[in-house]
Amino acid sequence: MATFTLLITDSPQAALAFAEAALAQGHRLTSVFFYGEAVRAANALIPAVGDEPHIGHQWRDFAKAQGLELAVCVAAAERRGILDEEQAQAHDLACAMAAPFRQAGLGELVTASAQSNRTVQW
Repeated sequence: MATFTLLITDSPQAALAFAEAALAQGHRLTSVFFYGEAVRAANALIPAVGDEPHIGHQWRDFAKAQGLELAVCVAAAERRGILDEEQAQAHDLACAMAAPFRQAGLGELVTASAQSNRTVQW
């Protein structure tokens, strides 16, 4: 059994399929970290449209079912206007960070990678 840290930069859908398969095979996820364009999955202001899958909702449901935290790079999120409650109040803007996504720094990614057998980037 291996432990994985997932670094998601571009393809949250493929990363979710990997995460589901890894857990089904008995592996463990140490951390899930969204960076770059992938932080858009944490945006609470993007509604579900028609019958298209909503990747943010899929990750939310998966995280809740598995008891995982979803870390989002604070700088990447701020650049895209995805603010948590504290930042939104500081800038007098709307909170756009969907739970259970939460902001984190790159140091947290480094720590998680050091505690995992492998770090996989999607």
